[in-house]
Order: sequence, then structure tokens, then C-alpha cells
Amino acid sequence: MNLSDISIRRPVFAAMLIMGLVVLGLVSLSRLEIQMDPDVEFPLVFLVTELRGASPGTVEREVTDVLEEHINAIEGIRTLRSVSSQGLSRISVEFGLEYDVDIKVQEVRDKVALARALLPPDIEAPIVQKFDLNAITMLTIVLGGPVSLRDLSDLAEHRIKERLERLPGVGGVEVLGARKREVRIWLDPLRLEGYDLSIQDVASTLRRENAELASGRIVGSRREWSVTTQGKARRVEDFGELVVAERTGRIVRLRDVAVVEDGMAESRSIARLNGRPGVALEIRRQSGADLVAIARHVRAEVETLGDQLPAGVEISVARDYAVYIEEQVRSVFADMLLATALVVAVVLIFLREPRSTFIAALAIPSSIISAFVFFYAFDLSLNTMTLIALSLAIGLVIDDAIVVLESISRRLEAGEPPLRAAARGASEVGLAVVSTTLAVCAVFVPIVFMQSPVGRYFYEFGVAVTVAVCVSTLVALTLTPMLASRLLRVRGEAGAVFRLFERGLSALDAGYRRILAMALRHRAVTVAAGLAAVVGGCGVAKTLPFDLYTVEDLNEVSVRAKLPIGTPLSVTDRMVDRMEASIGTHPDVVHVFSVSGNETRHEPHRARMDVVLRPKAERGPIQATFDGLRAALRNAAPEAEEISVGFPAYGSSEGGDFQGMTYSLQGPALERLERYANKLIAHMEADPIFVDVSSSFETGRPQVTLDVDRGRAADLGISAVSIGSTLRTLLAGEKVGSFEENGRRHDVRVQVLPEYRDAPRRLDLVRVRSAGGRLVPMTSAARVRIEEGPVEIRRENRTREIRISANMKAGIPLGDGAAKIEVWGRELGIASPDALVPGGGARTMNETADDIRFAFGLGRST
Repeated sequence: MNLSDISIRRPVFAAMLIMGLVVLGLVSLSRLEIQMDPDVEFPLVFLVTELRGASPGTVEREVTDVLEEHINAIEGIRTLRSVSSQGLSRISVEFGLEYDVDIKVQEVRDKVALARALLPPDIEAPIVQKFDLNAITMLTIVLGGPVSLRDLSDLAEHRIKERLERLPGVGGVEVLGARKREVRIWLDPLRLEGYDLSIQDVASTLRRENAELASGRIVGSRREWSVTTQGKARRVEDFGELVVAERTGRIVRLRDVAVVEDGMAESRSIARLNGRPGVALEIRRQSGADLVAIARHVRAEVETLGDQLPAGVEISVARDYAVYIEEQVRSVFADMLLATALVVAVVLIFLREPRSTFIAALAIPSSIISAFVFFYAFDLSLNTMTLIALSLAIGLVIDDAIVVLESISRRLEAGEPPLRAAARGASEVGLAVVSTTLAVCAVFVPIVFMQSPVGRYFYEFGVAVTVAVCVSTLVALTLTPMLASRLLRVRGEAGAVFRLFERGLSALDAGYRRILAMALRHRAVTVAAGLAAVVGGCGVAKTLPFDLYTVEDLNEVSVRAKLPIGTPLSVTDRMVDRMEASIGTHPDVVHVFSVSGNETRHEPHRARMDVVLRPKAERGPIQATFDGLRAALRNAAPEAEEISVGFPAYGSSEGGDFQGMTYSLQGPALERLERYANKLIAHMEADPIFVDVSSSFETGRPQVTLDVDRGRAADLGISAVSIGSTLRTLLAGEKVGSFEENGRRHDVRVQVLPEYRDAPRRLDLVRVRSAGGRLVPMTSAARVRIEEGPVEIRRENRTREIRISANMKAGIPLGDGAAKIEVWGRELGIASPDALVPGGGARTMNETADDIRFAFGLGRST
């Protein structure tokens, strides 16, 4: 007795089996995560180290090279990349996909700990973290109103940020455009010289006098007292009363040589929404958390906060990634319902019997909903790949039920009773149904074994189709024969419409019989025609455009702009203001969120804009919008060196702002790589298929270098360390303590007045105390040299590199661009020890092509 016989004899068993799976499927569906892409974890580790004020060359020698030397010994490294920029070292370590990223993160931390003793003593603690593709900024909130920026910043940092971070699933909140409260000690070099004081004298006094020390305890016979020496300033005005020195019987106070200000930290970024300045909070989710659920919590919290903020202060959501995901899921589910209706209509036309159509159609929701049980068991999510798989499966899951129904119907028409017809009909085709399912699985299971990065995305696709088809087989062998034995009867006289379809199907059947008979009579010709079709198809496939993936139009545009190196933040912000005005009147634009300056990378000359567009139904193609915005931005900001208009980070599968084409020039000599890069960029800019061409190599950063004269410095009794530390305090500002008020701690920072650091010639005013106690002009022991240097130095696998990136023009596949760059590279004569290496989408495309061939071959062999 097989499964079909049991289901027919025990109909309650079959009904409860499938009904139980459906109920569990509905429960599982309510608990599945909803996201745009599959939750793929790549073994990629980032290491960020800050050395304030150091040039890119110094960062490369003193920090990056030391860390790379230790990290390079870790097993399984696929690619070791680094970027050394002003005051910042960024290293990314990519491991093979077979390695556990959590284990590799710990190994990198261990190597960094070993290298710590060889790094400069004044670096910040290195930060090691793993890469999470889904931990992108999912939601941006903007805070604004008729209050000071300091009050807005305080509100964002200590009230809104803290509440948002406590929400379930929120992984972090980054504040942009904020300026924290700081006590600024603005030193006057001329007054310092007049009182025979150095900058370090003032800094040391502040550290020494503005302090609170635990001084032990007093123990009595019945009570114990703790003793604290309290020397901290209670008010900002108290800093001015600190005694710095005594000169000729006169006490010199801090207010005599400096201006004490209850101010704000130096601005390194400026955020705006539709031209109005404010403070932005960018929210990231925890790895593995349900993004849509987090967004709903955040929206509810924003509504609650809106009622609790001071009068006039507004809080609004500028960007919401979850909205796009919800729209995508709704759209796919609507398409699935439409596909189901079409499939049922086709089945009704061919079966011409409502009861048979109902039984067959019931297999679709039963199989699809039951499949969610295995989605939950295999830790899958509702995303683009799994929903596409279910859309495809709608046409597959009904096949088994139709085969079983056709066999049963044929026996009913032959005069067999319903129970016997159902049992014998299902038994007759049972093995064929299982064989068909295994054949379908043989096509999709090899996708699970794809090892390229894109193959990881298709893993859930292969599992989803396989699960749905297997469940449909279970339904076809249990529920379908059980319902057929109870519901099917011999058909009576068909209606006029069905008779019309019957004549058409009979003609189709007759035509098929003639073609089949002809093929059987001329077998050699039939086989030859089949082989010719296969060979011809392979030949045509080689001529087809090859692209990595299609980028989603999510009604948002990402704009990136760059001014010449050395441009201050105020100039960048004025340019962004003009850019906002130029595109704010564009008919497709709803609102614009902008950030001037990149605070994380210390790049005040860069800016970004996130432009939200009208829905796709209310505007033209996205590429036309790109072209219009690109032209308007270039007219508004002709001084910008680069303006890139493309898809946002979550519009691409790479997790960064979409840059379709990336190639890397690698070699030991940076000058030779620069020549190759310039020639390659000239080719790309002259070819209309490339847009937004850019290079990672930038020179022209103005920098002042002080060459210490060892002999003169020794004669004067000053050291290079004292010169460097004095300059760092003078120009970069140095934290020398803290000030507490209302339970909050604020930094106290010493820096020279702005009017004394606006030109290199002001360095002549700087005095350094010698070993003999005299104040010596710094320039008497060091020569000031003004030069230009690189903005950043990139390396891959410990070899210098220059990256060239571009977007492809609308309708041009990535493969065409990659082929042209390869040809140009050969024409330029790029050869060992130099190399032109595909990166980003180009490299992933090559890896994916090999992986697809592997999966295709494996599927064909099985």
C-alpha cells in the first residue's frame, strides 16, 4: 500500500497532513524576515586606525605597512587591501568564502594586538569589525528647527540617539552635522610670547589644575570617609581664573593669554534637508534583524518623539529603505496572485471541468504556503530571490497534480468507480511524478553548490524552488487523489464554450500527432536538427551582451561630488547649496538630503546628496532622470572635479554606491601606474559608453612639511617631538581635560586662535621651550617647506594600486565595457611587474560566469 492508497482510504489523514503544513506555513510566514537581498555573510574584515595629523605617506609607513605585515600571515587571505589617507589607515581583509568570518575577525584582532607595540604611541586604538552587507544605513532622520545648532546636536546625541539605540534590532545610530559642546581655549601666540610662555606650558597647566583625584579615605572608630581632591572648574568662566605662571611678581591667568569660550567642536560635516540645515541620524540594523520590523519601530518612535520635542523643533524621516522593501514584496505577491489566476485559467481551458480545475488549483496555495515551513527551518527570508523562486514555482507545483488528475480522469471515463480509479490512476503515475520532481531538483540543486559571491545570493533561490517542488509532489500524491476520489465524476455534456475549446484542442492534438509521426520516420534528421539547435544556441549565446545584474529603480538617486583637494568645508557647503537649488526644481525630485564633508575620512572637500524621486509611474525612465540631474549639477557646480550620479548603496548588490565598472592598476612604481591610469581614463572619457569616470589616485593635497635641522635643534636644546606636539596642539587642537555640568561631560580643547592659523607664514609666531628654559622660535630649528602630496595611497596584496571606476551608459552591458578596457590595457603595454586587474563588478562577473558554467554542467550531468 503506497501513500496515495493511504490518503484515499484515510481521507482525514491526507486532509490533516496538508492542512497542518499549511497552518505551520502561515505561522512560519509571519515570522520570516523581510529584506531586499538574501542575508549573505561574506568573510570580509575591516581595520581602521587613526593617527591624527599624519600625512598619507607617514600613515602608510608607520601604520599600514606594520599592520599588513602581521595580518598577511593569517591563513586563507584572498585579498588584502589598504587605503592610507590623511591621518587614517583603512585595511580590508577578504578571506575565502569557506571560512567563518567570526573566527577570522578574532585572528585579525590577535595580530593587531601583537603589532600594537610597533605602532606610534599616539595612535587611536585600532578598530576591527566584520563587514555586514545588510548593515547599511536603512533609515535617515533629520532634526531641525529655530534653535541653535548646539542645542540641536545635544538633543540628537543625548536624547534621540539614546532612545533609538534601545529599539530592538537597531545596530547603531550615526549622527551627521552635529557639533558637540566643547570648552574652547583659544590661545594668542603674541600674548604667550609677551609673558614668556609656550603652548605646552598652558596645556600642562590645564591638565594639572583642572583635575579631580581620589585621595584615599579616613577611617574612624565608627565611620569611614572617602577623600576626594576637587580641582575641576565648576563654571566655564572659572577656566579663565586658572593661574598659568607668575612673572615679575604678577600672576598670569589663563584669560590673559587666551580666550575662553563655551563653544562647539569644530565642524567636519553639515547636513541639510531641502536646503534647511539640521542634524541627521542614520540608523543601521543589527546583523540578522528584520529590517522592516525595525523600520516600523523607528517610525513609531519618531512619531512619539515629535510630540515631546521643544516647541518649533521638527523631526522627520528623510530616507526609508524599508518602504522600498515593503513595496517590492507587495508587488511580487501581487504578481504571484496574477500568475496563479493565469495558471488556473489555462488549466480550466485544457481540463474543461471545474471540479478537476479546483483540485489542481488547490495544489498551488497548498504547496507554496507549506513551503514556508521549510523556509523557516532553513533560516531563509522573504527577499527578492526567494520570491522570484516562488513565482517560478507556481508553474511547476501544479504539474504533478495535473498528471495525477489526468490519469484518474481517464480511468473514470473508462467506467471505473471513483475510489478504484483514484487509487489505480495515482499508482500508475506515482513513479513518474517522483521522477519528474527529481529531474526538476537536479536542475536547481546545483545552484546550492555555487561558490562565487553571486552564487551565495542564488543559494536561497535554489533551495526555495526545490522545497516548493518537493512539497507539490507530496500534495499530488496525497491531497490530489483523495479529493479526486470524492469529487470527480464522469463528465456530462459540455457547454458551447468548452465544445469550442474541445475542437481547438483536437486540432492541436492532430497536428502534434502528424509532427511526431514525421519525426519518428526521419529520426536522423530529427537528431541532426536538435544538435544544430544546441550548437546554434551556444554560438548565439556568445554574441549576447553579458552583464552582472540589473540594478533596481527604487525612486532614489545617489549623488557624489568632489572639489579640489584642500577645499575647506565652508566652500564645499556653498557648492552643495547651489547644487540643491539646481535640482530642487526638477519635476522628478521630491526632496533632497545632503551632507557636506566626510567626517569619517577627514575629507571636507567631498559631498553627497540622496535625492528621492517621484514613483516610477509618475516619471520617465531612471536613466533619463540621471542624465537630467547630471547636466543640472554640472551647470550649478562647474568647479567640481567629479560629479557622479547613480543608484544608491541599497540599489546595488555590492553594498556600496553603484559603480558598475572597476579596474585596478597594480605595480611597484606609483608614477608608472599614474601614467597608465591617465591614458586609460582618456580612452574611457572619449568613449560614450562610459560615464562618471573617476580615479582613486589624487594628488595636489597642499601640505606643509617641517624639516628639522638636527644640529641647530641640538644647539638650541629642542627636540623634534616637542616641535611636533606643539604644532599638533596649536593647529589640530588637543584635548586637555573635561568639564562637567548637569551630569554631562564636555571636552576642554586647546587651540590657537583662527586668525593665527590661516596661512603657513603664521608658523613664525610659534615658540618652543628649550631644554635651558628659553622660548625659541620653532622656525629657527626647522625649515618650513610647502609641497603637494597624494590624497591617499592604495595597496592590494601589499602592492601599490590605482583604481579606475565608471558607470555604464543606459543599455550598455558591463561585459562590453570590460572587453574594451582589456583591449586598451594590452595596447598600452601593461605587463609584469604591473598588471591590470578587474575589480568590483567586473571581477564578480568573471567569477559568476565560471560558477554558472559549473552549475550548468553539474545540472546537465545529473
